[in-house]
Amino acid sequence: MPAARVVDVRGSVVGLAGDYWTNFSAASIGPTEAIRVTAILGVVRWIAQAVGIMPVYLMRTLPSGRKEEAQLPCSYTLRKRPNQWQSSYDFYQLIAYWTALHGNAFARIISGDRGWCSELRPLHPTRVKIHRDSDYSVWYEFWTDDGRWEPLEPQEVMHWRWLSDNGLVGMPPAELCETSVALARKLDTAATAFWDNSARPDMVLETDEKIPDEAVVAIREALREVYGGASNRGKTAVLPRKTRLRAIESN
Repeated sequence: MPAARVVDVRGSVVGLAGDYWTNFSAASIGPTEAIRVTAILGVVRWIAQAVGIMPVYLMRTLPSGRKEEAQLPCSYTLRKRPNQWQSSYDFYQLIAYWTALHGNAFARIISGDRGWCSELRPLHPTRVKIHRDSDYSVWYEFWTDDGRWEPLEPQEVMHWRWLSDNGLVGMPPAELCETSVALARKLDTAATAFWDNSARPDMVLETDEKIPDEAVVAIREALREVYGGASNRGKTAVLPRKTRLRAIESN
């Protein structure tokens, strides 16, 4: 291959899944963190499922200019069974999910009994590099399971891309909205920490007499059992002698 300018799917160093985004700062937000936001998960899931159920048609243009459906050897692969373990719904749902989350999706075109496109094997976006040479020819590299970069010709790869600023690589939506995603993740973390660490009682018992520790535990457990929970809301409390129930007020 000639000398090339290397561009990967995120515009920076390619990493394998799980190697990045260990905090919630905007500078480090990516697909792994973004999908944990409930709203993003809902949108991406809706897009992926909507694309997955859409029918696939292969069309060709006749000399008259009219278009008709084409029956080609690869029609079965594209419309029914992209590979041995996925239906067309599973395949296109995965491709749409990757595109909506990573900005790019890839599948390797495998030749076989049905011609040049007998099988489509999904390639995870974090394991693909895109190269563009000085003559603007494009080729790909895929990080294999045995730990090496395998070069792929453009006719071997089917590439779906989202909004792009160079026409070659789709921009990851999670990174474009990284500030909002980071804020959403911090709100989730703050809410979890509040309920885990900052839970506050609504009432406090006050008494003028000394109560043994065992009695304090017994009174607290009895109050929780009789009056605790949503279904016991509003019940009348019966307290020991010289004991007052005071509501905790907040400003």
